[in-house]
Amino acid sequence: MVAGADPQLVITMRVLDLLIGIQAVLLTAVHGTVAEPVSFEKDVRPIFEKKCFGCHSPQAEHLKAKLDLSTAALALKGGEEGPDIVPGDVAKSRLVQMIEWAIEPEMPPKGKFEKLPEAEIEVIKQWIAGGALSSEPVVPVAVAEADKAPAAEKDPAPEPGASSETPEQAGWHPPVTPISAAAFSPDGALFARGSLHTVEVLSADPSGALAPVRTLEGHAEMVRALDFSPDGALLAAAGGKPGRGGEVRIWKVASGELLRTIEGHRDCILDTAISPDGAKLATCGYDKLIKIWALDTGAELQTLKDHVDAVFGLDYSPDGKLLASCAGDRTVKIWNAETGERLLTLSDATDAVLTVAFDPTGKYVAAGAADKMLRIWDVLESGAELRQSSLTTGVLVKSAFAHDGPVLQVAYAPDGKTVYSAGNDGHLKAWDIESMTERFVFEPQSDWVQALSLSADGQRLAVGRFDASSAVYLAADGQRVWPQDETQLAQAAKAPV
Repeated sequence: MVAGADPQLVITMRVLDLLIGIQAVLLTAVHGTVAEPVSFEKDVRPIFEKKCFGCHSPQAEHLKAKLDLSTAALALKGGEEGPDIVPGDVAKSRLVQMIEWAIEPEMPPKGKFEKLPEAEIEVIKQWIAGGALSSEPVVPVAVAEADKAPAAEKDPAPEPGASSETPEQAGWHPPVTPISAAAFSPDGALFARGSLHTVEVLSADPSGALAPVRTLEGHAEMVRALDFSPDGALLAAAGGKPGRGGEVRIWKVASGELLRTIEGHRDCILDTAISPDGAKLATCGYDKLIKIWALDTGAELQTLKDHVDAVFGLDYSPDGKLLASCAGDRTVKIWNAETGERLLTLSDATDAVLTVAFDPTGKYVAAGAADKMLRIWDVLESGAELRQSSLTTGVLVKSAFAHDGPVLQVAYAPDGKTVYSAGNDGHLKAWDIESMTERFVFEPQSDWVQALSLSADGQRLAVGRFDASSAVYLAADGQRVWPQDETQLAQAAKAPV
């Protein structure tokens, strides 16, 4: 006992020490080990990879705010505003405030994506509170530079105490680029999928199997839209550089020869549609414009201006007389495809409308929006006011909360009785139009379905996902027919870049 110490205080402290020791023993007995601190590679990076890499990693077409979250070192470095993470201090870390949507810019962008789940936000906060720990020995940029270095410089002797783990062992994996566009050829014999700088053309067996045919290179960043001409001779691949300009490359399908490049939008192109007669190509993009081009010459024919936000989707009616568009201004617009006159504005959505499709008769239009809704309008009903609003004509005939997040893609079956939808909740669904109920839900998707294409005969439904994988399903019952074995799995997962 320390001289002068209060005996009662000493006894109390010894009891507390004993209780703490007992607690540690109990925790070890229950959990097997003392809880490990949250690490970037094991706990945080998987969250960033799935939710943030589209804008904040080397795979992004444009590194938003110059913030790279692919490694702990780069995340701690911060972006244009400087460091966004203060190790050990959650309250002073701007990144936490951004993912909690407490300050701008919100991450992920509010209105386009769902807020991160509270459990994932808590993991990030625990990582920061614990000192933003990392076991990463090297950043991806250094790995890339090492690959370019002379052999003698690639493998320097490790410093004393340095980790001997490879980047992969430490939790870093080469980035892959999302599949952002997909299309079956009119005869169903080919399938094209687009990603960063690249379009892959694959043969499509009637059984559903896909096999590589050729790769079309040289696109300006992400390929966001793909369309075959009605005769299958041409493939339009669109994208461009965000904030700088849009681009469409027209390829000869049989030879893989680049026929022409069309430029004209002031921002990247988000969707395309080729008219049923193959004469016109419609494009839309972040610049709020719709442009009509002559497919055979690339000449600009019209510019349609009426949307006040980014235009996300386009579709021609089966007879080619109408063009539907959807945008971030929460509207679907119907245009006279010949004159460019705006005929209808459908304004029921309460958030950005992300995808639109005509039914096989041209009478109905389906659209999916960021408000999680799937809506169907009768656009040929003349003289009737929209039931939910007096602002437009056209009749809303069906609607349903389709997903637990924004509806990213919709596609009509050839018989007009089924609509397929994909959401950022990771679900792919088939809807009965008459009852507006789910016919069935496909197997759980490995990531967001960003690209969706139905074969012209309505037999096969192909998807491209954010994690760079693809799959083909039977449209009638949702059975996956490709990939089915390890070889096909390797082909379905696009090679890392």
